[in-house]
Amino acid sequence: MRMTKDTNSLGSLLTKAVEGVRIFGTAIGYYLVYDSYGVDDYTGALMRLVLTLGIGLCGTCAVESLLLSKATAKEKGYDLGEDRVSPYQIQNGMWFVSGTFMAGFVYWVYPTSKPAAVTYVLLVLIFFGLSAINHAYQAVRHGNLTWQNLNRPFLFAALIAASVPVVAAAF
Repeated sequence: MRMTKDTNSLGSLLTKAVEGVRIFGTAIGYYLVYDSYGVDDYTGALMRLVLTLGIGLCGTCAVESLLLSKATAKEKGYDLGEDRVSPYQIQNGMWFVSGTFMAGFVYWVYPTSKPAAVTYVLLVLIFFGLSAINHAYQAVRHGNLTWQNLNRPFLFAALIAASVPVVAAAF
């Protein structure tokens, strides 16, 4: 079992705080999604889903990847022990920045476009699905039993369960 973490460092604390904000913020976002869904405002629910995925998931991942790169890699068991951060991690952070901006673009430029919203939602969910597979693989194949690797497949299943009714109702 490979778990190399310095649980006393400020970076570790900040990474855990961002993780908490991500989970809690996304849960609040889904509450707002279903607030619209409950009054048959399916387009509104879909647009709130776009913002929930864009801000709650992509936005917090961007902050974590770009501002807390080294601490995040260490916390998740991906630290390579180098003084610099992997360029792939920075590239991943840039993807999250673009995902955050695109959520705003879809929400404000195409506020009633179901195809634009569904395309965005599917793109983000596919990415997080592949990410969940990677986390599970890292846990099973490489023994990297960090909290993130263990919870991601289950959190992704919850995202799918909560998103499918909203996307389906939009059409």
